[in-house]
Amino acid sequence: MDANKLRLWNAIKQKQYNVDINVFGLRQLQSFGLLPIRKPFIKFNVKSLLPPEKAIAVTNIQTEAQPGADPNYNTLLTFNTKLPEDADFCPVLKCEVFDHIFLGFRQPLIGCFSIKLGDIRQRQVENRAEIKKQIAEISLMLKKHFQAKTPIEELKKMKAEKERISLDSNPELKKAVDDRINAIVEHDAEEQ
Repeated sequence: MDANKLRLWNAIKQKQYNVDINVFGLRQLQSFGLLPIRKPFIKFNVKSLLPPEKAIAVTNIQTEAQPGADPNYNTLLTFNTKLPEDADFCPVLKCEVFDHIFLGFRQPLIGCFSIKLGDIRQRQVENRAEIKKQIAEISLMLKKHFQAKTPIEELKKMKAEKERISLDSNPELKKAVDDRINAIVEHDAEEQ
């Protein structure tokens, strides 16, 4: 059998993504040994996102070791990677928490977790689609207003339509729409 046919990675549509991870901190870490937690750090296994032949050229990234059982990192980690466009094929980012003891000669594993990048990306796509829908509805309302000959009645209809559109999920967009409607009302009032 041809080896290229067995490589599923090459058959899946992929897209280049910029992954940003805000690492704020860890809380209530517990030691499994006799020594307390000294200086924990998180290792992000970026190689787990790629097939083995491509993972050789990639290095994993990690945070700086911070003292205590409740360390604060306040770090932004950024890397670029190709991920499948279909969320079902998207791999998870494996992460491990280690302790840095005895000047780094010993680094016991404290715990591990994973980040489902496919689920996160899918939520972002859905949120963007909802925002685009809201913007399209608002644009349509504004176009109707500017084409109307009786602006005050149209504005009353716009306000009623605006109440129908749920802008609570995006306060910045809601404020922009309110400001624009108020500016139109003031402008029309000055003309009359």
